[in-house]
Amino acid sequence: MRRWALIVLGSLALGLVGCATEKVVDPAAAQAAEDLAWLKENKPILDAKRQELREVRDRLAGKVPEGEDAAAGQGAEGDETPTPEELEARASVLADDVETLALELSGRVVSYLNNAGISVGAELTPDQQFGVNVKIAEDMAIAQEYIDKGGDYSRALEIYRQSLMLDPHHEGLKAAIAEAEEMRWMTEERFAQVKKKMTRDEVRAILGQVMLSNLREYPERGVIGWFYRKEDGGAAAVYFREKRKGDDNWQVYDTNFNAVKQQVIEGDEEGG
Repeated sequence: MRRWALIVLGSLALGLVGCATEKVVDPAAAQAAEDLAWLKENKPILDAKRQELREVRDRLAGKVPEGEDAAAGQGAEGDETPTPEELEARASVLADDVETLALELSGRVVSYLNNAGISVGAELTPDQQFGVNVKIAEDMAIAQEYIDKGGDYSRALEIYRQSLMLDPHHEGLKAAIAEAEEMRWMTEERFAQVKKKMTRDEVRAILGQVMLSNLREYPERGVIGWFYRKEDGGAAAVYFREKRKGDDNWQVYDTNFNAVKQQVIEGDEEGG
């Protein structure tokens, strides 16, 4: 009887030793590690696809990359310049890839930051700083899309300022905020740079993308107007007319800095 009791006690002791050496897995840490690995692998892929998409769209818009001549587009082995149809197809594929990857990245980086054990005011580890930098870079890319596609500086500024809470000293964010604030309202000095016969791309390069809700069409006159809000509540307008009927060749034929005087354009709080 005594011998049996000793055997049982010995088994219990071994069991306790086994429990003591067994590693306890922290679910949050495990998820953070998985997200971090995904981000490090896929962030460069997303950046490369975004860059290629910009280049393809520039080619479609007739912009030749710096340092290239009329033969731009030829590959290293002398491939022929892509046709507009081929560029359109490539742009479509890239846009889908970017959208899918960006959506996944946004979720992954938020998950990482939530599970990485970041404490307010504490010094960040290199991996934690990497996660913060990825979040800020993605926020800036999204904000820029609001500006480029719809002239929505207000929404872009909301994103910039929220992202600045992650790193109040981030110079890139502060510069982006300053630029958006400057472009948010039209000034007489900037507006004066627009001249007759300029194309829409040339106007856009000077004044920025017009807010889509501030674009007006006047079909009976064959005219479109771009209205840019001023800080006093009014709006300046650039009017375009087709150079030749049937061509997508709109040019400036008139401008008016005081087109709308101190009133909000219908359905909009601020313009491009």
